[in-house]
Amino acid sequence: YLNEVNKDSGPFTYLSKNDTKRFIKNYKFKNRFSNDVTKNDYKENENYFVGKAGSSLLVNTTQCLHRAGIPKQGKYRDVLVITYVASPVIKDADPMYFCKTQNENFWNPDMEGHFSKKLAKFKNNRQAFVNLIKHINQINKFNDNNRTS
Repeated sequence: YLNEVNKDSGPFTYLSKNDTKRFIKNYKFKNRFSNDVTKNDYKENENYFVGKAGSSLLVNTTQCLHRAGIPKQGKYRDVLVITYVASPVIKDADPMYFCKTQNENFWNPDMEGHFSKKLAKFKNNRQAFVNLIKHINQINKFNDNNRTS
């Protein structure tokens, strides 16, 4: 957070992984536009991330329903969000590689999240970690090859 955030400031709000699974099953939830995600019977299960300026949170948002809280009148929340996705290792330095090589429309809003899930969703945490290490090694190798003396 870039400023102090309390419940009145509209904090990051989320359901635990287990509550998310129950919600999806009970309400046949497909995506965030498919139905009202503010079912009253899940309000008591909501968790809030509040904190002082400089507070930070690491969260895997692919496994929990989450949203920004709504600040009360006169309140606000300034937040810096950094998103990281460990994409598959490729041997191409073109930043538009995935856009050019996929048969589907990368920018299609109806396919929200589909492309990133297709590329970066792993069967287990070990596979994700191994892919992350490969990705870091590839970046280091690319940087070493392109370093100017």
